[in-house]
Amino acid sequence: MAKRWGGHESRKARAQWRPKVAQGVPCCRCGGLVVPRPWLPHDGWEPDHYPVPRWKGGKVTWPAHSPECNQSEGGKDGARITNARRAERREITRPSVKPALPFAASEQSRGIRGV
Repeated sequence: MAKRWGGHESRKARAQWRPKVAQGVPCCRCGGLVVPRPWLPHDGWEPDHYPVPRWKGGKVTWPAHSPECNQSEGGKDGARITNARRAERREITRPSVKPALPFAASEQSRGIRGV
């Protein structure tokens, strides 16, 4: 299971985007209006997070999104990661060299009789 994105990075991104969301900003994924919904957790909006290689500094925070779009994209990213890991495991467990044919089959293929 993926590590939840939170803590200092999340608070910093929320503080940065809160004034813009209060005025209403478009979701960068679907184009719909992202507005605060105080009855929902975190006011009903999420700062997007985009994975960046660790050697480039970790994570970059992107604009605010509706939770539906952000969670949907997160699910797709998780599926891509899972499927890539499965493919790696298949490559590791598959033999790279075909097994040798049984003696009789190899003799027959060369046209040798009496086997």
